[in-house]
Amino acid sequence: MKQTTQITIEHIVVASDRSYEQVIEALEAQLGLRADWEEIARTPNGTFEQAVQLVEQQLGTSGFTILSKIEPGALLTLSGKPTRAAQYAIGNPLLAIQMIEHAPEACMSI
Repeated sequence: MKQTTQITIEHIVVASDRSYEQVIEALEAQLGLRADWEEIARTPNGTFEQAVQLVEQQLGTSGFTILSKIEPGALLTLSGKPTRAAQYAIGNPLLAIQMIEHAPEACMSI
């Protein structure tokens, strides 16, 4: 069964006087380390509590972390349009677990 829900998205652009590198550095400093979440889940003889501790160590001062980072700028540069661009998926895996318990479709992204 297919169900469609329309949502409204607000796209916010924040201009900065900082260089691209400075913006990326500041953002990543607040987001903590990028980890292999599947590897954390496969910890041998690990418990959920141990996994929670490992996840908490990865979170930045913002309470979030980098789930993935894509840099399409390299491909655009190959097309003759030199561009620096980065796309991040950020979040908190522990909050995501709570969300998915209440709304499993929250983790379905295509």
